[in-house]
Amino acid sequence: MGVFTRGKTLWIRYRDIDGKWRSESTGCGLHEEEKALKALDKIEAHIRASRTPATVAASGMGVLTVRAFAAKWQASRDIVTKDDDQGRLDNHILPALGHIPMADLRPRHIREFVEKLKVTKKKRQVRRDGSLTGEEGETIAPRTVLHIYGTLRSMLNDAVADEVIPSSPCILKDKLPEKKDKDRTWRRTAVFTRDEVQTIISADPQHIPEDRRVMYAIMFLGAMRFGEAAAVTWRDYDAAATPLGKLVVEKSYSSKLKKVKTTKTDNPREMPVHPTLAKILAAWKLEGFERFMGRPPKPEDLIVPSRQKRPRNANHMLRRFHEDLERVGLRARRQHDARRTFISIARADGARPDILRWATHGPTGDIVDDYTTLPWPTLCEEVAKVRVSVLEGKVIELPLAATGRDASAAHAIEPAAPIALRSVPAIEVIDMIDAETTKGPAAESPVTAKPVDPQEGRYTTRYRSVSTGNEQSKWRSGRDSNPRPPA
Repeated sequence: MGVFTRGKTLWIRYRDIDGKWRSESTGCGLHEEEKALKALDKIEAHIRASRTPATVAASGMGVLTVRAFAAKWQASRDIVTKDDDQGRLDNHILPALGHIPMADLRPRHIREFVEKLKVTKKKRQVRRDGSLTGEEGETIAPRTVLHIYGTLRSMLNDAVADEVIPSSPCILKDKLPEKKDKDRTWRRTAVFTRDEVQTIISADPQHIPEDRRVMYAIMFLGAMRFGEAAAVTWRDYDAAATPLGKLVVEKSYSSKLKKVKTTKTDNPREMPVHPTLAKILAAWKLEGFERFMGRPPKPEDLIVPSRQKRPRNANHMLRRFHEDLERVGLRARRQHDARRTFISIARADGARPDILRWATHGPTGDIVDDYTTLPWPTLCEEVAKVRVSVLEGKVIELPLAATGRDASAAHAIEPAAPIALRSVPAIEVIDMIDAETTKGPAAESPVTAKPVDPQEGRYTTRYRSVSTGNEQSKWRSGRDSNPRPPA
């Protein structure tokens, strides 16, 4: 809408009641712009007064409705949230507002829509076992209300930029709901314990395949989002950096767009490589990658590619993650909880949050951060405080006389992992009987003595941490770690 020149005459352009653009001459000369503007204002006022739902329906002419504009808006977009926005449009926005012409959309329509949205019942999904998710009559979460309103507001802001409507009707009297989870307690469970992390990264290959175990180690000890871990390459890893290696996190793989893009916050960062992660990556690069791909790794290769030599898909890996957790006896959680876990354990182990943030999230972008460059050893010091290691140990088969069981039971212990990434196999708890030690040469057959404490019915093995700075140790049932006198 506006005034323009054509030859020596001023013309006006406006959108008629049927939604189509029209141009006509005002008959005014080039120096009569004020008169032409008044003519345009008069026409627009007449159109606004004439455009009502009744007159629009009676005219039978095409009008740009919210539904029609939404289709054009989505077709012109190429962003990660496009599919999510389409779901919000189809399920909430268009059923309530889709029939309204864009020119007739008013703030009262938006306010009424948001108020109804707050009490909308949540749609229950059907699980694979036939049961329904959620509870009967449960309303959608406040966070969901904010996301739906955000999609509507973005669409109408673009409509203003495209001159479809003069201003956005997203003007609310009441405040939007606070951004919070509907269940305020679930995040307390969205984390792994230290022992659970060590169980995952130390699992036997028969329980968690080596490639996925390396992927999990990158997410747990590199504090990466899944897309970042899926996109990291060997070129991004500087193993020669001191005192700890360095992973440059500057890109992420989008499973929805099926392409590598910038990180979620478009904020590249440098992540110190935890000593335990460095050991896992070294073994993977030396032997594991070649076992998996059939050739040594190249700098441009993904650290953990899929079997199709592409970045891994988030949905596929989530299913595999849940299956792997079940095999090692852990409950299912999100992959993103690995990132939450690293930060939680780091803070519990004494890491400074203000410095740790630079490694896990990067600079905040304020003016002080722009003038700050933290020394690399300072970042490494906080990451090294995390006490997580690969559990390592050696299982010795007990002689038949010492266990009082059939030899097949002793051989039931699971085989250890390859030397490249040796893990702790499951160890059968064997009750020791009150019996004399087996006679015979010690060099031919190891023998066991009675426990020092007669109340104890079994021996124990102590597994120490891989890194020298890790004070944590694990106790597992197995052989006696104390030296024994010869038989």
